[in-house]
Amino acid sequence: MAATSHDFWLRNLSAPVWKALHMGVYVAYALLVVHVLLGYVQSQDNPASTVLAATVTAGAMALAALHIAAGRREVARDRVQVVRSADGYVDVSAVDEIPEGGACTAIVAGERVAVFRHRGAVHAVSGVCKHQGGPLSEGRIVDGCITCPWHGYQYRPQDGCAPAPFDDRLATFPVRITDGRVLVAPNPLPPGTPTAPAAVGGTGRAHGDSLYVGYLDNASKAQAGRTRGLVVVASAVVAAALLTLAVSQRPLLDSRFEFGVAREFRGVVAAAPCPMLRVPRPGGTASNYLLVAPGKHGADALAAQWNGKGVALRGSIIHQGGQTMIEVEPDSFTPAEVPLVAPAAAEPLGRYTLVGEIVDSKCHLGVMNPGERRTHRACARLCIRGGVPPILWAENGAGEVRRLLLVGVDGTPVNDRVLDLVGDPVEITGDVEQIDGWLVLRADPAQIRRVP
Repeated sequence: MAATSHDFWLRNLSAPVWKALHMGVYVAYALLVVHVLLGYVQSQDNPASTVLAATVTAGAMALAALHIAAGRREVARDRVQVVRSADGYVDVSAVDEIPEGGACTAIVAGERVAVFRHRGAVHAVSGVCKHQGGPLSEGRIVDGCITCPWHGYQYRPQDGCAPAPFDDRLATFPVRITDGRVLVAPNPLPPGTPTAPAAVGGTGRAHGDSLYVGYLDNASKAQAGRTRGLVVVASAVVAAALLTLAVSQRPLLDSRFEFGVAREFRGVVAAAPCPMLRVPRPGGTASNYLLVAPGKHGADALAAQWNGKGVALRGSIIHQGGQTMIEVEPDSFTPAEVPLVAPAAAEPLGRYTLVGEIVDSKCHLGVMNPGERRTHRACARLCIRGGVPPILWAENGAGEVRRLLLVGVDGTPVNDRVLDLVGDPVEITGDVEQIDGWLVLRADPAQIRRVP
């Protein structure tokens, strides 16, 4: 919208095409709001998200209803059968029905015509503003000029010309008054043609509303007071909505992805149960870092090639909750002398039935925040299909989280067998073991079931 707001585009595209383009932008914006709202509702499990969704939906429905009602009114007005005199002039209104400085609308020769009353005279011009097609009959005469209610474009009522230095021109219509009725000629004159107004005498009744034009500074005290009141109320409503939204947000997890920052690591590669790098620590201890490849790919092939060997490699850290992953640079693996560390021993913890969600370990541990729930399901499926180890993410009512690497009963990958379960609450029964700081869940994917 901003890119095409210059008058160059309006002049070369024509007002109808330009206006259609900008109305399409509003549709795109509405779809974007709906997209974000659906993602928010799916990722936030609390009453505030429901209230927000209901409020936005109600506002959208009210706005659509107003536009539909206005459109129906315009269609009904355009279908009104006109009354013609013997010489073809169209009867548009009684003189007394047109307020001073205001207008009525009539359909003449298939075109909307605005008939204005001003200082004892009646004028008729095309009712469509040359700027963006605004309804001139809903405007007012301000400082002697017909003023469009949309953007304040102005035209002289006697000839339809915009005041200097502007050069926009409207078609004009001859007008006359017979027996207190305003009659307009059936055919327009060329744009900018001066016409003699029809004299009515007096100024007529005052218009109930005034038209405020920002650059003219012509707001009445009542209008200014109402506007200030509306601004205060609207600001309070927006502030309350923003506060509610901020308070209802889940706190962001303490995770990070050192994108573009490559560090060197030395350790022993282990291919099972998932690709890991066992890094020696002072005192004879070691840490296991999960390994993945760049993009949505796992590191199984690399781990199989270097399994059990000491290597030096480069990669970027992905970290959350005391668990670390390395996005490795595939070409950076080189043999290296690594202090002797004992192989990681699996400590059996027992058999459990757990309820949680299957997520991809890479996004969940820090590449995306959040990297779970339905908003992330499509991405998680792609990552798991590409070989990224799946994790069962389980959280209890107290906010305590457990992340368990999910493998088959025999310790083999289960990626392709759990794709349809990603993003939904599931119940898994299996044997849990601990390898250094990682929990591993051995389970049969065929026995995993969805839960409400």
